[in-house]
Amino acid sequence: MFAVAASSQSYAALSLVSTFNLNTPIVDNTGTALTAGIAADGDGAIYQIGYFSVDTAGFTGTWIALTGDDSANPTLISSIGDSGDGSDGLLTQSFGFDDVTHNSLPAAGTQLALRFYNATSVAGSTHYNTVTNAAWTLNSFSDSPSPPQALDVDESSGRVWQDSSNTFKTSIVIVPEPSSIALLGLGLVSFTLRRRR
Repeated sequence: MFAVAASSQSYAALSLVSTFNLNTPIVDNTGTALTAGIAADGDGAIYQIGYFSVDTAGFTGTWIALTGDDSANPTLISSIGDSGDGSDGLLTQSFGFDDVTHNSLPAAGTQLALRFYNATSVAGSTHYNTVTNAAWTLNSFSDSPSPPQALDVDESSGRVWQDSSNTFKTSIVIVPEPSSIALLGLGLVSFTLRRRR
């Protein structure tokens, strides 16, 4: 006689997203194509799939990163050159977001964006730029997900860059948080007082 235990395991519903940029390399603030790294996935310049807390179309509110370094889901690695031909400045990658294990997922229909950084970590970056499109919305979560939502940077129709005068370029300077500036100032004051002794 066999006993079958009832499973309390919950199964994840998925929403699929694919990112593409196969034609125009994304460059850093000096005009150099963002690095694809050496050979391993995850060692190229960082990009993130995310959204803004207030209005992604207007780039307002807090940036909420869903993939990549310094995101709510750091195991979803997103960097230039991964899963594609490994060319600097280009990307093609797919992600499956599930509603059980991934964090900070927005409601289906939320407009998504891609943010590109000029280094292989967010902490090491000095510049970024963000691109979105009204058609880039998160699909509904389902046990039988629909085809991936394509975030195609090459598609110019409806594409909007945060710094629209510098498309395909990480041109926006990262400004340190006020708390970081305060800590830096406190360290400088301590150093100055110590030198006076």
